[in-house]
Amino acid sequence: MELYNYYNSSSEFEIKPADFTDNGNRDNIRKFVLSFKSPYESSSEINNNVYTELFLKEDFFTQPVKLTSAADKNLITDDFKFFNNDIPLLIFLHGFSTKNEKLKNYYKFIINILNHGIACLFINLPFHLNRKPTGEASGRRLIYYDDLDTLLFFHQCVVDVRKSIDIIGNILSLKEINICGISLGSLVSIITMAVEKKVNKGVFIFGGGNWEEIHWNGILKFVLKGNCAGSDTISSEKCHLYYSNFPKFLEKVKSLNPDKFTTEVSENCELNNLCTKKCYLCDPLTFAYKINPEKVLMINSKIDHFFSRKSTSYLWEELGKPEIHWFNYFHLSGIINKKEILSTITGFLEKK
Repeated sequence: MELYNYYNSSSEFEIKPADFTDNGNRDNIRKFVLSFKSPYESSSEINNNVYTELFLKEDFFTQPVKLTSAADKNLITDDFKFFNNDIPLLIFLHGFSTKNEKLKNYYKFIINILNHGIACLFINLPFHLNRKPTGEASGRRLIYYDDLDTLLFFHQCVVDVRKSIDIIGNILSLKEINICGISLGSLVSIITMAVEKKVNKGVFIFGGGNWEEIHWNGILKFVLKGNCAGSDTISSEKCHLYYSNFPKFLEKVKSLNPDKFTTEVSENCELNNLCTKKCYLCDPLTFAYKINPEKVLMINSKIDHFFSRKSTSYLWEELGKPEIHWFNYFHLSGIINKKEILSTITGFLEKK
């Protein structure tokens, strides 16, 4: 397995029209469910079926199309040939433990994005929403992950997004693809943007970097139960010891060829020796140097109870000090529809 890459994966997918009950009287909005097999095979069959929702408006097409009249994939994709490829697409990624019954804020945000002339693809991250195994709460198993489990989770997140981009790019012949993630989704967005050249801009909402800081200097120290300390129980002191090599690791990573990052990391003996724990390889700081800061917008909170200001500042610096806005809102999904935040995001996406 080459980290965050996939090869020889089936290009088969299913797409069908779906009801969008949250759109009120907005009859010109259309929703499609796009699904396909994940390039990474986890232990859960339902999780390995990637579930995404594509949102479009009728006026995104160069001529009138029916869109919802057929469940046949070929007929639907024939209509998509009339999609105006000057319309950009936003990949939107949700936060940790997001539940199906609490998607109202996300769908409201998607409607707002559509009304700004931007198509949207909402992706269910592994073990969340429609990908959660029977009897499990959305995202709950992540609470008990160790460092290797966490790395494999992020690997699946990224390759799923990359395959989504490949499929949707072929269907709609897109000129521009951007990505936006909130909380957990922001971490996935950072790694994805670093390794996927097809992504133009990134909006990172309520995120940060440095897993030691994220784990122990926010509310997650009371939430995460996973253990990466062998027979001993993990503690902040042990985590600090494990993460003591990270600054040197980070410095060495920056000397690598960005285009061959994942290959060179796995083949570099010095890096492997410095990499005390696998979470180094899914820390946003490890990937930030690969991203053009002019293509990044950060939205953060001064009172974030998940990502400390220190964690966010680490990320901002490693990203090259991109545009950042600080607000006084708690770490909740509803903030993405606050007027000042929404206008900041759409203004950034619309800027040439």
